[in-house]
Amino acid sequence: MTSIELAKRQEKSLPLKVFQVTEDQLFVENSTGKVCYKVTLNGRGNSCTCADFATNRKTDPDFLCKHLLAAMNSQGDFQKIG
Repeated sequence: MTSIELAKRQEKSLPLKVFQVTEDQLFVENSTGKVCYKVTLNGRGNSCTCADFATNRKTDPDFLCKHLLAAMNSQGDFQKIG
């Protein structure tokens, strides 16, 4: 992923809402608020259930989708569930 691609995804990640479920499990809403993607942030590897992540992770092991970026950016600023 180039720095330009990363910057574009970073910009798209800014308005997304992040909800922490457990210490390393989060839900991130899409831009319309109609779909939530499950994001995992831990030492064993970060992941997201979106199609963008599933497709691009195959060719780029360091790929970060906008949902992962939103979750990473909001560390410490979660809307806790439960």
